[in-house]
Amino acid sequence: MIRQSIISSLLAVGTLATPSPERWFVSQTVATPYGTLSVHSLNTTVETRGIDPHISPYSSYASCSAWELECSPKSAPFVTTCDALFRAFASAEDLYLAKKPRALCLDGPGIGQCCVSWSKPLGKGMQPKYLLEPAEKIRYGCVERQNMAGAVRNVDYGVCVTVCLSSKPKECKDRKEDKKKKGSGNNGGRKWWEG
Repeated sequence: MIRQSIISSLLAVGTLATPSPERWFVSQTVATPYGTLSVHSLNTTVETRGIDPHISPYSSYASCSAWELECSPKSAPFVTTCDALFRAFASAEDLYLAKKPRALCLDGPGIGQCCVSWSKPLGKGMQPKYLLEPAEKIRYGCVERQNMAGAVRNVDYGVCVTVCLSSKPKECKDRKEDKKKKGSGNNGGRKWWEG
């Protein structure tokens, strides 16, 4: 009963995430005790790739190199909103991130949103809790220490993925994808946040 009243009061306050850029749409919302979690998807057709739903995504890092943390001066989220987002991840046990979802966001009352996004489609067994480890690395390494957004590269979810943490549900990119766009071996000097 208490949990239901908390959820009702959060919804009454208007905690839904702000509108996304045109390429994105909110495909689902999930009420949690910490706010409404919005699932952002790309308006594109994507192939289904990613983890086997029966194997933990952290079971093997053989196909990816060591994680690389990169911080960005653009779109820094608020630490308190990110902390609430991480707690919402833990309480969203019935949410699975199959095919199109590419970002999860939570609005902080009056202080902006915090979003975790990723560079490739994830398998149907993927849950928000599996994004916590790289997101927390960004939270402590970039958001808290430098007041910046950030990305962790080479996260192994069956494929190598870049996970980003920022104030917007922007498209998180891998270096390989950036090289294709610029045609340069040095990533054209572009960073993950320079979509």
